[in-house]
Amino acid sequence: MKKTSIGWCAMVVALMLASPISSYAQIDRQNPRQVAFYRHVEPGQATMQVRVWGDVSSAGLYEVQAGTDMLELLFLAGGPSGGIGRSTERRNTTLQLSRKSGDVWGIVFEADLDALTNRQQPYPPIVDGDALNIDVKVKRTFGWRDMLTILGAVGTAVIIYDRVDRISNRN
Repeated sequence: MKKTSIGWCAMVVALMLASPISSYAQIDRQNPRQVAFYRHVEPGQATMQVRVWGDVSSAGLYEVQAGTDMLELLFLAGGPSGGIGRSTERRNTTLQLSRKSGDVWGIVFEADLDALTNRQQPYPPIVDGDALNIDVKVKRTFGWRDMLTILGAVGTAVIIYDRVDRISNRN
């Protein structure tokens, strides 16, 4: 009885080791000089390959299910990079969809991320071979912390001037 249970366990382990690893969300790292390749499809699904460039957490070549839209692709790429902005920052995220026509790339669609997420602007479907470029521009506004920094620097300059003036008046 003991020999058969060990034999069954060995066979199960051998089958597990011999079975192929799921290709869902698998990163291809065979060639380190190559751009990262991400698969987000189940076996047997119709796929397309799309490039994601710019200010995203995980730029690279994505193999996704046919019919994936721009916002889903941006989600799969980790979203716009830069983290959470401070109250003194305004972020403007622009998405550009480019398509190759012959040997020339051209911008097919460009929109602000806020307009897309609020569905204020319809967007075209992504097709095989497209490129999605994400550009994040950060504008800082003048805040109270900036004012305190300036006041501290001015105060330091006044104190240094006063000390130098006192030393030079003694001599």
